[in-house]
Amino acid sequence: MRIPGIKTAKMLSRWLQGRLSGGALILGYHRIADTNSDEDEYEICVTPSHFAEHLDILRRHTRTMHLTEMVHHLKCGTLPKKSVAITFDDGYADNLYNAGPLLEGQKIPATVFVSTDYLGGEFWWDELEHLLMAPPELPHSLQLTIHGEPFEWSALQSSKMLNDQEDQSIRRKLNELLYFHLLPLETEFRRDVLNHLKSWSGAQAQNATARRALTTAELQELAKSGLIDIGAHTKTHPVLTRLPAEQQREEIQGSKAFLEELLGTPVLGFAYPHGKFSEETWAIVEAAGYLFACSSLQELAWQIQQSYTLPRIWPKDWDGKRFDRMIRFWLGN
Repeated sequence: MRIPGIKTAKMLSRWLQGRLSGGALILGYHRIADTNSDEDEYEICVTPSHFAEHLDILRRHTRTMHLTEMVHHLKCGTLPKKSVAITFDDGYADNLYNAGPLLEGQKIPATVFVSTDYLGGEFWWDELEHLLMAPPELPHSLQLTIHGEPFEWSALQSSKMLNDQEDQSIRRKLNELLYFHLLPLETEFRRDVLNHLKSWSGAQAQNATARRALTTAELQELAKSGLIDIGAHTKTHPVLTRLPAEQQREEIQGSKAFLEELLGTPVLGFAYPHGKFSEETWAIVEAAGYLFACSSLQELAWQIQQSYTLPRIWPKDWDGKRFDRMIRFWLGN
């Protein structure tokens, strides 16, 4: 029988340890939106209907709580059985408009970790996807320079000669390739590449409401509900472990300072972009005044773990039955 998220013997050992110790489950989401597979290349969307099923199962079978409350219980050894906390990364606008009412309807709290430099704008990976997937036809070849290094790509056939499935497959491969080339770049160098791709692909500007981040006003509205805690997710969403300590500190402290000034409340939680961290990184997070930080380690949270390496499980766009199986695997019947 396959356990969702269990891929190695080491992970299985951690799963057993978490189960035996009465560990808690922290769930990670990004977007709650109606979209088809062609518009969700990174597979980060859960439809509102499926998310509603997830929440109904959690309300009936688990003890949901704010993540700050869960961290307190973990530290004190007072964790209730079947404890669950919900988190969202990045700060998409649909967290307010789609997730918010569903959470409110079930009175289930959540934490939204926000990358502050994107507020009101578009995340670079979504812009990349639009530039490559939206145009009816792409040029046959691409030559550009990425941070001083040449990058060349060519399709074996013009998109006019391919069926839709073949064309989509080629575009997805190019999107994935460029994503990993752009991932480590600083913002200004990445912007140069995206501007070049915009001219090359001929993509038209997309709907301003599609896949955008929360505005500052929307973030304030989300925080006023009392049901949603706001955490920091850096300023520009970099891979922190690839940055020198001073740049990590600017990203980690800068996002916290911005959010605290905007919201007028302490920001206690942090989430590592891409789930990547090092001992140096979490030392900077702790020194910045955060009480805890979330990673993407896939296991249960249990009381002797570091508060700055909290693990999370990431549900996909599963219906209620599949989600229920996942919950039972991690927390028991």
